[in-house]
Amino acid sequence: MTGSLDFAGDRGRTEVAWVLPAKTPGKVRTAVLGSTPALEDGETSGTYLVDRQRIRYRAASSPYWIDYAPEDTSKGSARFTNNDPLEFLRGSESPVGGTLLEALTAGKATSHREAPAGGRAYRAELSDSALPLLFPPDLHSHIVLPGPSASLRPPVPLTVEVDAQGRITRAAITVKDAFREDGDLAGFTTLTMDLSLGGHGSDMPSPATSGRVLKATDAVRDIGEVRKGGCIDFATGQRSSRQVVKVPCSGPHDARVLGQHQVAPGKDDAATQARSWAVCGPGVWAWWAPPKDGTGSDVRTTCYEVT
Repeated sequence: MTGSLDFAGDRGRTEVAWVLPAKTPGKVRTAVLGSTPALEDGETSGTYLVDRQRIRYRAASSPYWIDYAPEDTSKGSARFTNNDPLEFLRGSESPVGGTLLEALTAGKATSHREAPAGGRAYRAELSDSALPLLFPPDLHSHIVLPGPSASLRPPVPLTVEVDAQGRITRAAITVKDAFREDGDLAGFTTLTMDLSLGGHGSDMPSPATSGRVLKATDAVRDIGEVRKGGCIDFATGQRSSRQVVKVPCSGPHDARVLGQHQVAPGKDDAATQARSWAVCGPGVWAWWAPPKDGTGSDVRTTCYEVT
């Protein structure tokens, strides 16, 4: 994550990019990038503009911004499903969430030394209870959260550097055994997070967007709500979702919806997927999802052709 923060205006801009080695296992890629109706995992890079009124998102591959209003992203909103982390991007200690700034108030300093130019470097300990603040909700199933399984783990070592005016310039943690043994990130042994803050007093991030802007309430839809013949893009800014962006078929698009079908579920998810593929036919992708309210016996399958 790179970008700029305006604490007084409570707004920020962040560019998010994931760099994964070519041999990264498929389950790891899906856990890190998120799962969407695309044939591949979620976007590896994009830009977010965050303030208390809206969240605007633009994928690196997209010619437009998506404008999410508070009613689109609030917890329990009918517009979105599961624990999607768009609201996670609004921090409580910083305009943009997901950085170490969210956890520093839970740290307890154990020692410090004088640093050049009148600053200080602190050694501190961070309680496990702060770790969930650093991860989007959809990744919580892969990390060791506070509780009995984490009770024997020592506090997380934390280093914090401040300048002569007391402004934070750097913070870092290293966590051993951060990931659950039964999760998709179990192959990792160490988690390192490093935060650098510089350019204090420089230009504030602009909330303005350049280019086309689509309102989420008009353009973002559950893929099961897109009618036959409709065209869609997959990049919504959500990490784990069945949502898509409805776009004109006259312009670039990721896929065209060929139809919707009700399919009887199989004995497990793999069997239901196989039935969905059979209904859609060869060479056509199928995305199925149980009813939102958890009722009904059939699942809704969307057949679509990736362009």
